[in-house]
Amino acid sequence: MGDLAGIAGFAMSNIPFTINSEYCDFDLYRFRVYPKALSMPDVIHNYIADIKNVDLYDENQLTADNDDTKLSYQKLIDYNSTHADSPTMPYVVIDMSGETSTGNDELPFSKTAKGIDGTRIEFTNPTGDYLLSVNQLTPWEYYTRSPSYTADNVNINVQGTSSQIYPRRNFKTKFKKAKNWVFTTGPLTGKSIAADYYFNSDGTYAPETEQGAEETDEDYKLRKKTFGAYKKLSKKWHLDSESRSTNKFTWKIDYMESSGSYNTGFANLMGSGVYSKHPLEDLAISGLDTSSYRTSVYGFPMLAFHKTADGTYTYIGRYNCNLDKGSNEYYGFEEEIEQPNITLTREIDNGDGTTSTEQYHPLIADIAECWELRDNQGLWCSFRYPTNARA
Repeated sequence: MGDLAGIAGFAMSNIPFTINSEYCDFDLYRFRVYPKALSMPDVIHNYIADIKNVDLYDENQLTADNDDTKLSYQKLIDYNSTHADSPTMPYVVIDMSGETSTGNDELPFSKTAKGIDGTRIEFTNPTGDYLLSVNQLTPWEYYTRSPSYTADNVNINVQGTSSQIYPRRNFKTKFKKAKNWVFTTGPLTGKSIAADYYFNSDGTYAPETEQGAEETDEDYKLRKKTFGAYKKLSKKWHLDSESRSTNKFTWKIDYMESSGSYNTGFANLMGSGVYSKHPLEDLAISGLDTSSYRTSVYGFPMLAFHKTADGTYTYIGRYNCNLDKGSNEYYGFEEEIEQPNITLTREIDNGDGTTSTEQYHPLIADIAECWELRDNQGLWCSFRYPTNARA
């Protein structure tokens, strides 16, 4: 427009000046002149001033002073503290300052066989924290919907093949060997995520279900059998499910396609009622509830920061916190029910020095691997092969 209107080279000394065009008619309703080139936040400030939105103005202060394309971690914290009822999206800090295996505090750059242990992860869900604090969420609802946590000794690795050429990598995080993986908000603050907890029917925490200081493990195990009236919060982290939890996640940067409508966005749409049939339904096994299982990944957006040993927080992008393809708990791969359509043979010890064989139906958890076609070819899936499953 500046070229067509003839003002691309305008300077303050050019007054008076003419705005004209040989190509079109136009109506000029506002015109501003600035003594310097505008940064991106400056342009947004102008728009916010026009629409008179104070909250947007505050949000626009989150960029770092020396880089208007990156968020400032401290400004993010300050913003959330003063806007508790309208905070930012969830955010995560990947703290590599205590990692010792590589000799540096950099994020993983390429995929390795075992990944990098020793990573500290700090995840905050400010909206969930606020809703819990004002009793808009019960503790049960909060802890089953991506609660805030911290964890040490998390394993982190580059995820995927194509992402290894991105300026920012996708990451796979595993919490199986995590230490001090604890909740940071609500009645379970400071308590391990790798444990079972029980809640009353109204969603409040039931502290009477905790093991007493003088109670033996055996006595507590027996007492737990009487907890049928309580709702059980399973071990591991509940991303968004009252009955499923996991300790493996994929954090995707969506570098090649950032609209959010592909990949996770489409999977969320399909998994929200458009198509939700699970392969296990075909087995028609009595007592098998597939309503909470997924056939696709699921996730939500979050802001990500990298913390280094000098205490610096660097914004690395908006990631999707997704279930990993190895989050077996969400896909039905750990179902402890027999698969009646498959019969295998095993050897048993008779107790007198001899052995014999018996036929049995394996548990779904023992044979389920992947709902995709095996090796991406052929006409059958690893789990759904109906009769002659490999032993």
